[in-house]
Amino acid sequence: MKLELRRAFTLIELLVVIAIIAILASLLLPALARAKSEAKQIKCKSNMRQIQLAWYQYADDHDGRGHPRRNWMRWIKDRGDFSDPTPNRSQMIAPYHPEAYWGVAYVSYTGWSPNVFLCPAAKAVDDQYIRPPHQDGLFKDGFKYVTYGFNGFFRTSNRRSFGLELAVWEGGVNQNSTPIKARAISSYPRPSETLIFQDAWESMLDGVDDTPIFLGQWAAWKERLDEYYRHSDVGNIMWADGHASQAKRGEIYWKEEWYIGRHLR
Repeated sequence: MKLELRRAFTLIELLVVIAIIAILASLLLPALARAKSEAKQIKCKSNMRQIQLAWYQYADDHDGRGHPRRNWMRWIKDRGDFSDPTPNRSQMIAPYHPEAYWGVAYVSYTGWSPNVFLCPAAKAVDDQYIRPPHQDGLFKDGFKYVTYGFNGFFRTSNRRSFGLELAVWEGGVNQNSTPIKARAISSYPRPSETLIFQDAWESMLDGVDDTPIFLGQWAAWKERLDEYYRHSDVGNIMWADGHASQAKRGEIYWKEEWYIGRHLR
């Protein structure tokens, strides 16, 4: 009886197969990474649209105005109770509390979901609220759902604001003033050109030292600057008229008109 010998792969053939797999992986992995990044950006824009709708609904219930200005990052009443990654209604700080995050005022209009204030691509927020070590890129102490910065640019004696009456706020003399009243949305001079909130490292873009117009101050802290352009060097922006757009790194460095709703002369 004649036996048939089964032919095995040679070492060269195995190496060729491995090389082909490596080449395919090198071609596919970047594409998969781009697809993942694009999915996060789409989710971020979806979050922004939900927040924008909540902002409009809040205004409908409050004489056409948004909530008074808040410049902090807390969601939870008890500073020591930050174990729950998603604060529930009973834990939430009052929106008028001076340490409240601006999103607290609008969360009831999102179905009580703080998740919409968390950009899936965000890795850091204002680092004074993140306890080291934070190499894992996770937010600490309950300051997780604070990844969007609101347009807090307002009239101030600070020379950077040029003493202008601005699009979003009424009154106010400096960064530490009492709560500043929101202007009626219907009175915005150019809603389609007025930025409301955006991807950010700071929670309130107050035009004194942390508005993207002045992002040069973050040049020495790459992780801070990157948060404004967290989608592959692009940042998402929501405008007062309800449309969303994006800006490339550096594009909004001197776009002061985006924050005041009019062009400087």
